Amino acid sequence: MQVRCHFVDVPTGDCTVLELGGETVVVDCGKQRDGGGQCLVGYLGRLGVTRIDLLVITHAHWDHFEGALDLADAGMAVSELWTSCVDPKPGDARATEKEMAGYQATLDRLIAAGATHRRPAAGERRAFGEAAFSILSPAESVNRDDERLIHDGCMVVCLENGADKIIIASDASPKAQQRIVESGIDVSGTTIYRCAHHGGLNEANPVFLAAMGKQMTVIISTRPKAMTQKGVPSPTPEALARYAEYAAAVRITGAEGGIVLPA
Repeated sequence: MQVRCHFVDVPTGDCTVLELGGETVVVDCGKQRDGGGQCLVGYLGRLGVTRIDLLVITHAHWDHFEGALDLADAGMAVSELWTSCVDPKPGDARATEKEMAGYQATLDRLIAAGATHRRPAAGERRAFGEAAFSILSPAESVNRDDERLIHDGCMVVCLENGADKIIIASDASPKAQQRIVESGIDVSGTTIYRCAHHGGLNEANPVFLAAMGKQMTVIISTRPKAMTQKGVPSPTPEALARYAEYAAAVRITGAEGGIVLPA
Protein backbone atom coordinates (compact mmCIF):
# COMPACT_ATOMS: atom_id res chain seq x y z
CA MET A 1 0.00 0.00 0.00
CA GLN A 2 1.17 3.52 -0.78
CA VAL A 3 1.47 5.50 2.45
CA ARG A 4 2.37 9.16 2.82
CA CYS A 5 3.28 10.73 6.17
CA HIS A 6 2.66 14.45 6.52
CA PHE A 7 4.32 16.09 9.52
CA VAL A 8 2.36 19.33 9.49
CA ASP A 9 4.19 22.49 10.56
CA VAL A 10 1.53 23.80 12.95
CA PRO A 11 2.48 26.97 14.87
CA THR A 12 2.36 25.25 18.28
CA GLY A 13 2.19 21.58 19.21
CA ASP A 14 1.92 18.51 17.01
CA CYS A 15 -0.03 17.28 14.01
CA THR A 16 0.58 14.30 11.74
CA VAL A 17 -1.55 13.27 8.76
CA LEU A 18 -1.26 9.74 7.35
CA GLU A 19 -2.64 9.00 3.89
CA LEU A 20 -3.36 5.27 3.71
CA GLY A 21 -4.56 4.26 0.27
CA GLY A 22 -7.68 6.40 0.27
CA GLU A 23 -8.16 6.53 4.05
CA THR A 24 -6.90 9.26 6.36
CA VAL A 25 -5.55 9.14 9.91
CA VAL A 26 -4.81 12.34 11.86
CA VAL A 27 -2.73 12.26 15.05
CA ASP A 28 -3.18 15.43 17.12
CA CYS A 29 -4.38 18.79 15.85
CA GLY A 30 -2.19 21.60 17.19
CA LYS A 31 -3.44 24.49 19.32
CA GLN A 32 -6.51 26.40 18.14
CA ARG A 33 -5.55 29.74 19.66
CA ASP A 34 -2.23 29.74 17.81
CA GLY A 35 -3.82 28.83 14.48
CA GLY A 36 -2.95 25.13 14.54
CA GLY A 37 -6.48 23.95 13.81
CA GLN A 38 -6.93 26.32 10.88
CA CYS A 39 -3.55 25.21 9.56
CA LEU A 40 -4.75 21.59 9.68
CA VAL A 41 -8.12 22.39 8.07
CA GLY A 42 -6.37 24.14 5.18
CA TYR A 43 -3.85 21.34 4.82
CA LEU A 44 -6.55 18.66 4.64
CA GLY A 45 -8.42 20.77 2.11
CA ARG A 46 -5.37 20.93 -0.15
CA LEU A 47 -5.09 17.13 0.07
CA GLY A 48 -8.74 16.80 -0.91
CA VAL A 49 -9.66 15.13 2.40
CA THR A 50 -13.36 15.42 3.29
CA ARG A 51 -13.50 12.75 6.00
CA ILE A 52 -11.04 11.67 8.70
CA ASP A 53 -11.32 7.91 9.14
CA LEU A 54 -9.45 7.95 12.45
CA LEU A 55 -8.55 10.91 14.66
CA VAL A 56 -6.13 10.19 17.50
CA ILE A 57 -5.83 12.75 20.30
CA THR A 58 -2.88 11.50 22.29
CA HIS A 59 -3.41 13.42 25.53
CA ALA A 60 -5.17 16.33 27.18
CA HIS A 61 -2.84 19.25 26.46
CA TRP A 62 -4.06 22.26 24.49
CA ASP A 63 -1.40 22.02 21.80
CA HIS A 64 -2.56 18.51 20.89
CA PHE A 65 -6.36 18.56 21.17
CA GLU A 66 -7.63 22.13 20.81
CA GLY A 67 -7.22 22.38 17.04
CA ALA A 68 -9.88 19.67 16.69
CA LEU A 69 -12.47 22.36 17.41
CA ASP A 70 -11.60 23.94 14.06
CA LEU A 71 -12.22 20.59 12.38
CA ALA A 72 -15.70 20.57 13.90
CA ASP A 73 -16.30 24.21 12.94
CA ALA A 74 -15.32 23.38 9.35
CA GLY A 75 -17.78 20.46 9.26
CA MET A 76 -15.02 17.89 8.79
CA ALA A 77 -16.50 14.42 9.33
CA VAL A 78 -14.64 12.18 11.80
CA SER A 79 -15.53 8.47 11.76
CA GLU A 80 -13.50 7.24 14.75
CA LEU A 81 -11.96 9.10 17.68
CA TRP A 82 -9.28 7.45 19.83
CA THR A 83 -8.03 8.86 23.10
CA SER A 84 -5.82 7.57 25.91
CA CYS A 85 -7.09 4.79 28.17
CA VAL A 86 -5.29 6.47 31.09
CA ASP A 87 -7.04 9.15 33.13
CA PRO A 88 -5.02 12.18 34.28
CA LYS A 89 -4.15 11.86 37.96
CA PRO A 90 -5.98 14.35 40.20
CA GLY A 91 -3.57 16.99 41.38
CA ASP A 92 -1.17 16.62 38.44
CA ALA A 93 0.14 20.17 37.98
CA ARG A 94 0.63 19.45 34.27
CA ALA A 95 -3.07 18.72 33.80
CA THR A 96 -5.00 21.78 35.00
CA GLU A 97 -8.75 21.78 35.63
CA LYS A 98 -9.28 24.32 32.86
CA GLU A 99 -7.34 22.18 30.39
CA MET A 100 -9.23 19.03 31.41
CA ALA A 101 -12.56 20.82 30.94
CA GLY A 102 -11.47 22.05 27.51
CA TYR A 103 -10.36 18.55 26.56
CA GLN A 104 -13.68 17.00 27.55
CA ALA A 105 -15.63 19.73 25.76
CA THR A 106 -13.62 19.05 22.59
CA LEU A 107 -14.31 15.31 22.77
CA ASP A 108 -18.00 15.96 23.42
CA ARG A 109 -18.16 18.20 20.35
CA LEU A 110 -16.59 15.54 18.11
CA ILE A 111 -18.81 12.77 19.49
CA ALA A 112 -21.95 14.89 19.07
CA ALA A 113 -20.96 15.38 15.43
CA GLY A 114 -20.92 11.62 14.87
CA ALA A 115 -17.48 10.31 15.84
CA THR A 116 -17.34 6.89 17.48
CA HIS A 117 -15.17 7.24 20.59
CA ARG A 118 -12.80 4.52 21.84
CA ARG A 119 -10.02 4.41 24.43
CA PRO A 120 -7.78 1.58 23.18
CA ALA A 121 -4.88 0.25 25.23
CA ALA A 122 -1.42 -0.98 24.28
CA GLY A 123 -1.59 -3.97 21.95
CA GLU A 124 -4.79 -3.02 20.17
CA ARG A 125 -4.62 -2.82 16.37
CA ARG A 126 -6.70 -1.57 13.46
CA ALA A 127 -6.17 -2.61 9.85
CA PHE A 128 -6.03 -0.15 6.97
CA GLY A 129 -5.83 -2.43 3.96
CA GLU A 130 -2.40 -4.05 4.11
CA ALA A 131 -1.19 -1.66 6.82
CA ALA A 132 -1.67 -2.07 10.58
CA PHE A 133 -2.13 0.81 13.01
CA SER A 134 -1.44 -0.11 16.62
CA ILE A 135 -1.16 1.32 20.13
CA LEU A 136 2.24 0.91 21.82
CA SER A 137 1.39 2.89 24.95
CA PRO A 138 -0.19 3.30 27.42
CA ALA A 139 -1.40 0.07 29.00
CA GLU A 140 -4.46 0.24 31.22
CA SER A 141 -2.25 -0.70 34.19
CA VAL A 142 -0.75 2.82 34.12
CA ASN A 143 -3.99 3.99 35.79
CA ARG A 144 -2.77 2.21 38.94
CA ASP A 145 0.47 4.21 39.03
CA ASP A 146 -0.18 6.80 41.75
CA GLU A 147 2.92 8.73 40.66
CA ARG A 148 1.84 9.04 37.01
CA LEU A 149 1.90 12.35 35.17
CA ILE A 150 -0.12 13.17 32.09
CA HIS A 151 2.74 12.37 29.70
CA ASP A 152 3.04 8.89 31.26
CA GLY A 153 -0.42 8.21 29.83
CA CYS A 154 0.23 9.85 26.47
CA MET A 155 -0.57 7.62 23.49
CA VAL A 156 2.28 6.26 21.36
CA VAL A 157 1.09 4.86 18.03
CA CYS A 158 2.70 2.80 15.30
CA LEU A 159 1.90 2.25 11.63
CA GLU A 160 3.39 -0.84 9.95
CA ASN A 161 3.24 -1.10 6.18
CA GLY A 162 5.40 -3.79 4.59
CA ALA A 163 9.00 -3.14 5.63
CA ASP A 164 8.18 0.32 6.98
CA LYS A 165 7.42 1.12 10.59
CA ILE A 166 6.41 4.63 11.67
CA ILE A 167 6.23 5.48 15.37
CA ILE A 168 4.62 8.69 16.58
CA ALA A 169 5.50 9.37 20.21
CA SER A 170 3.67 12.67 20.76
CA ASP A 171 4.73 13.81 24.28
CA ALA A 172 5.43 10.37 25.77
CA SER A 173 7.57 10.57 28.89
CA PRO A 174 10.85 8.68 29.36
CA LYS A 175 8.95 6.37 31.73
CA ALA A 176 6.35 5.62 29.06
CA GLN A 177 9.07 4.86 26.51
CA GLN A 178 10.85 2.59 29.00
CA ARG A 179 7.63 0.68 29.65
CA ILE A 180 7.22 -0.04 25.94
CA VAL A 181 10.64 -1.69 25.77
CA GLU A 182 10.20 -3.56 29.06
CA SER A 183 6.79 -4.87 27.97
CA GLY A 184 8.44 -6.72 25.09
CA ILE A 185 6.79 -4.76 22.28
CA ASP A 186 9.06 -5.01 19.24
CA VAL A 187 10.00 -1.53 18.01
CA SER A 188 13.08 -2.67 16.08
CA GLY A 189 13.30 -1.74 12.42
CA THR A 190 11.60 1.62 12.89
CA THR A 191 12.03 3.66 9.71
CA ILE A 192 10.43 6.95 10.80
CA TYR A 193 10.22 8.21 14.37
CA ARG A 194 8.27 11.32 15.27
CA CYS A 195 10.13 11.93 18.47
CA ALA A 196 8.65 12.77 21.84
CA HIS A 197 7.92 16.21 23.24
CA HIS A 198 9.18 18.48 20.49
CA GLY A 199 12.68 17.08 20.59
CA GLY A 200 13.32 17.62 24.28
CA LEU A 201 16.51 16.07 25.68
CA ASN A 202 14.76 14.53 28.68
CA GLU A 203 12.41 12.59 26.36
CA ALA A 204 15.24 11.26 24.19
CA ASN A 205 15.36 7.97 26.09
CA PRO A 206 18.53 6.12 24.98
CA VAL A 207 17.01 2.70 25.71
CA PHE A 208 14.02 3.39 23.48
CA LEU A 209 16.14 4.96 20.72
CA ALA A 210 18.53 2.01 20.69
CA ALA A 211 15.63 -0.46 20.54
CA MET A 212 14.22 1.21 17.41
CA GLY A 213 17.45 0.93 15.42
CA LYS A 214 19.83 3.10 13.46
CA GLN A 215 17.96 3.25 10.13
CA MET A 216 15.24 5.63 11.26
CA THR A 217 14.64 9.25 10.33
CA VAL A 218 13.78 11.33 13.39
CA ILE A 219 11.26 14.14 12.94
CA ILE A 220 11.40 16.98 15.46
CA SER A 221 8.62 19.55 15.62
CA THR A 222 8.96 23.07 16.98
CA ARG A 223 8.80 23.64 20.70
CA PRO A 224 5.90 25.49 22.32
CA LYS A 225 6.21 29.27 22.13
CA ALA A 226 6.79 29.51 25.87
CA MET A 227 10.13 27.75 25.43
CA THR A 228 11.42 29.81 22.52
CA GLN A 229 10.31 33.03 24.19
CA LYS A 230 12.51 32.11 27.15
CA GLY A 231 15.48 31.80 24.81
CA VAL A 232 15.61 28.00 24.86
CA PRO A 233 16.92 26.72 21.50
CA SER A 234 14.46 24.63 19.54
CA PRO A 235 15.61 21.88 19.91
CA THR A 236 18.67 22.13 22.13
CA PRO A 237 22.10 21.17 20.72
CA GLU A 238 22.30 18.41 23.34
CA ALA A 239 19.02 16.90 22.15
CA LEU A 240 20.12 17.06 18.51
CA ALA A 241 23.36 15.30 19.40
CA ARG A 242 21.48 12.56 21.24
CA TYR A 243 19.14 11.90 18.31
CA ALA A 244 21.96 12.05 15.77
CA GLU A 245 23.78 9.36 17.74
CA TYR A 246 20.92 6.91 17.27
CA ALA A 247 19.41 7.86 13.89
CA ALA A 248 20.31 7.78 10.22
CA ALA A 249 18.92 11.30 9.75
CA VAL A 250 17.30 14.07 11.77
CA ARG A 251 14.83 16.52 10.25
CA ILE A 252 13.09 19.48 11.90
CA THR A 253 9.79 20.98 10.80
CA GLY A 254 10.78 24.28 12.40
CA ALA A 255 13.67 24.52 9.93
CA GLU A 256 12.11 22.92 6.84
CA GLY A 257 8.39 23.61 7.23
CA GLY A 258 6.07 20.68 6.76
CA ILE A 259 7.78 17.38 5.96
CA VAL A 260 6.21 14.73 3.73
CA LEU A 261 7.72 11.25 3.53
CA PRO A 262 6.62 8.21 1.56
CA ALA A 263 6.51 4.92 3.45
